[in-house]
Amino acid sequence: MLEDIKSLLDITNNSKDAKINAKIKLVKAAIQNECNRDDFPPELENVVVDYIVKESMNATSVTARGSVSFEHNVSPADLEEYEPQLARFRQVRVV
Repeated sequence: MLEDIKSLLDITNNSKDAKINAKIKLVKAAIQNECNRDDFPPELENVVVDYIVKESMNATSVTARGSVSFEHNVSPADLEEYEPQLARFRQVRVV
């Protein structure tokens, strides 16, 4: 996922890798919570990549090509756009 994100954002060095990897972890955790899963289905990696790229491209503090800016929280509302993809992997939680 890291290489896909860097490629789509025209990032050619490793200076943002730690920040991107941290964001990947946050988005994956949000998806796992939204889908009530302990695992992360590899089929949802494209959702993580798309979310991070869109967030970065829409960030107001992106000033130059290759710059990356991220929000630190991922809410369920942020994932609404991906509901059709997430629905397939949602598990019912038994209490």
